[in-house]
Amino acid sequence: MFNRSMLILFAAVLLLVAAAGMVFAPRPTTAQEEIATFRTLLDQARADKSSITIQFAEPLIAGERSWTLPENASGRTISLVGADFICFSEPWNNASKERCTPFSNLISVTYIR
Repeated sequence: MFNRSMLILFAAVLLLVAAAGMVFAPRPTTAQEEIATFRTLLDQARADKSSITIQFAEPLIAGERSWTLPENASGRTISLVGADFICFSEPWNNASKERCTPFSNLISVTYIR
């Protein structure tokens, strides 16, 4: 049936297949990598002044579940993208009002490049 050299050859091929599977297997991303990528996307859209629509799980202002920014009518813009949060700015009297929310409050983000 099998002699010793065929058994060694079979074991070597099996070992190579297992090693190749470990090298070429997709690597899942960590939560921190996903947040860093999301932050980069939001920051790039803000820097490019791209039109961006954000839908919130909990509205920052009653009745306003989604915002399209920058918004000329209210002057609302994205002012800061943090490690795990985003802030919005809008004119308020002679200053500006800042509203911040964690990424976990964002349901969807749509933008045009």
